[in-house]
Amino acid sequence: MQGSYVKKSVVLAMFVALVAGTPALAQEAHANLLGELFSRLSHQQGIQAELRTGGISFRDAITGSEICVLVEKAPQNMTLVGEIIELGKASPDVISRAMRKMAYYNFNSAVGTLMLDGASKRIRMEHHLNPQVLSVESIASAVELFESSVRAERLRFSQLTEGNLGTLMR
Repeated sequence: MQGSYVKKSVVLAMFVALVAGTPALAQEAHANLLGELFSRLSHQQGIQAELRTGGISFRDAITGSEICVLVEKAPQNMTLVGEIIELGKASPDVISRAMRKMAYYNFNSAVGTLMLDGASKRIRMEHHLNPQVLSVESIASAVELFESSVRAERLRFSQLTEGNLGTLMR
């Protein structure tokens, strides 16, 4: 009887230690992941990476403009976000053309989803990653592809709106 009580106490103590220690271990793993990603991505040519609390910012090395941000929203959700263009006082025709370009991109792209915020008339690109199932190398590759896609889409959308409305997110 006493042996059974001891076993139950040990199992209960192990469970409490496991549950109590999990957030700390998760935070440590998170910090290590961001640090490892920062280390891999800070050597990209033409990009300045800045480690922030909960994420990494990527800027163009020449202009200093932000290209995108990688933020960990939860242990299983890292999100890349890049601003593309602000349509400002766009005509309905330009907005319609922008929506068609967004639909085409979203259907065909390997990385990122373009979205239009109706209130601010800003187009942004987002991409979600699950670091619990992806390697650091896979995440780093996705970030590099995302940065390239943001730059390309900024150029495409600036041509769409050239001369009549858009503000490129530089």
